[in-house]
Amino acid sequence: MFSALDEEQLESVLKHSRTISLKAKNILFEKSSEATHFYLLRAGEIKLYSLSEDGDEKVIEIIYPSQTFAEAIMFMPKQIYPVSAETLKESEICSFDFKHFRSLLAGVDYIFLINPTIIVLISFYS
Repeated sequence: MFSALDEEQLESVLKHSRTISLKAKNILFEKSSEATHFYLLRAGEIKLYSLSEDGDEKVIEIIYPSQTFAEAIMFMPKQIYPVSAETLKESEICSFDFKHFRSLLAGVDYIFLINPTIIVLISFYS
């Protein structure tokens, strides 16, 4: 995802990012809460999950170091987290603001969003 940015844009993203350190079993965000950031896991493990009406937990994905998550939400009309995220181990996470990142993409024709299960091509038309 960052490959669409030039060096100056990448520096700006890093300057506006913040690092979050969480112990195991901490909630990073909850399902249906307003989504304002996407994340890069630097260390640890994070569980993306959803709870049924009965309270049963369904694990959607386990995030490992060097993986990004929640980035596709910035391109959706309604920006809410579709799942909850909880640390499984002590974790270090980089947080990136949607608005700032999207402003940097203003001159980019397209980007690829890649995760282990899907590749998405997003085109921007003026």
